[in-house]
Amino acid sequence: AAQQGTAAAQVNASLEDVAGELGRRDLEHLVHRLDDLFERFRDGRAHLRVAKICDQHLGDPERAGRSLRAVLQRDEDNGDALARLVRLERIRGRDEEALRLAKKLLSVVQNESHRAEVMTELAELERARHQNGAAAANAFTALGIQGPSGRAAEVYKELIADAPEHATWDDYATGLMSFLEKKTGGGKEVSATYRELAWVFSEAHNRPDRAIAALREGVAACPNDEA
Repeated sequence: AAQQGTAAAQVNASLEDVAGELGRRDLEHLVHRLDDLFERFRDGRAHLRVAKICDQHLGDPERAGRSLRAVLQRDEDNGDALARLVRLERIRGRDEEALRLAKKLLSVVQNESHRAEVMTELAELERARHQNGAAAANAFTALGIQGPSGRAAEVYKELIADAPEHATWDDYATGLMSFLEKKTGGGKEVSATYRELAWVFSEAHNRPDRAIAALREGVAACPNDEA
């Protein structure tokens, strides 16, 4: 059994290379056989790779989804499977299921930057379902982690335009300042954030004095940044 398990792992490791060389019929046959093999050895990583091949090479999201759910049946907290299934369900227009899975994913993710990505995705899904208060809260938290260059900033600004009762320029500026508090030293991200703050104070708040103050703080924090 141990030798068979090792063989399965070796096949699994080279599976994506093989996928690029086979025709569709041969690839479908191979995936079918591998599904049976990996089921026997309870290899969750293999199911993840089968799902990727079904999605990217065969254009078969249904089969990819089955492989991902097979992983989750054994390990309901598998972050890779949850993240891929969220994406598949969004592509298929199943936003309610994608939202449920994204909430589950957020509960198991530990890395801060990854959590911000999940919160941004949650905000997009909630916004699509007109849950703008929840969307604004998630986008705001993610903004404080990603800064102005992340997707969360764009989502939050879209909510300012569409749902001003839940998202405001004041809170957007607060999110930017929260991002700055986490940064030590200068750098392009810090410089870009001060410039974004200056834009908010100038254009959204009509406070050129605060805009100038933000730029001065940016110069002090990033003396070598010519921008």
